[in-house]
Amino acid sequence: MVPPNTMALQKLNKSLDFDGVVINGNALIDHENGFESLFGKVEVSKNGEIQESTSKKSCDVSKGKWVFDDSYPLYTNVTGPFIDEGFSCQTNGRLDKDYMKWRWQPDDCDIPRFNAAAMLNLIRGKRLVFVGDSINRNQWESMLCLLVGAIKDSKRVYEARGRRINKEKGNYCFKFLDYKCTVEFYVSHYLVHEGKARVGKKRLQTLRIDTMDRGASRWKGADIIVFNTTHWRSHYKTKSG
Repeated sequence: MVPPNTMALQKLNKSLDFDGVVINGNALIDHENGFESLFGKVEVSKNGEIQESTSKKSCDVSKGKWVFDDSYPLYTNVTGPFIDEGFSCQTNGRLDKDYMKWRWQPDDCDIPRFNAAAMLNLIRGKRLVFVGDSINRNQWESMLCLLVGAIKDSKRVYEARGRRINKEKGNYCFKFLDYKCTVEFYVSHYLVHEGKARVGKKRLQTLRIDTMDRGASRWKGADIIVFNTTHWRSHYKTKSG
């Protein structure tokens, strides 16, 4: 049996004619060049330039452990202006800061320290789109905070419709003018079509795994899509809607 998430991704590729890069959990799928084109064939110089790598060694970055690193965090709730108030631990009264100093260390290789200028060069002229629930929203907000560190003039980064980030809204598109790229977020709990279950009324169908989310057209034309939905795929939630 094909997992629901895989079915949704297959449906997405067909419905949107998508040939970019899909990121789903720990899986990276480049529809043209394969997984290693993202990690095994690309290197970044210190000044942020993209170069072809001569190394053929592969590394499973999902196998590793968390290690404490005093040089972290890469941003805080002060330097990261895109953190939603509801997701800001410091704003909501947390006093300790050691929890921000952990980083992921793969068993068989080292992940280079995040280079915001290099990342912006990688997505120059492209659309980086996050689709999912509040977990993916956290990742999207984190990416914005990381990237803005390489922008000297904060006015060169803005939300396309002039909206501030808050929990009431689920669709955002931030433009980085100097790099002609966008970093976007669209809320979708299941990726597929979700019906509403009304209180006191029986409904035989709450999800249709053969039909994409009604907002999927917003993702059309994206160069990179980061998906996240697994948290919602429990029997109780899929039954109740």
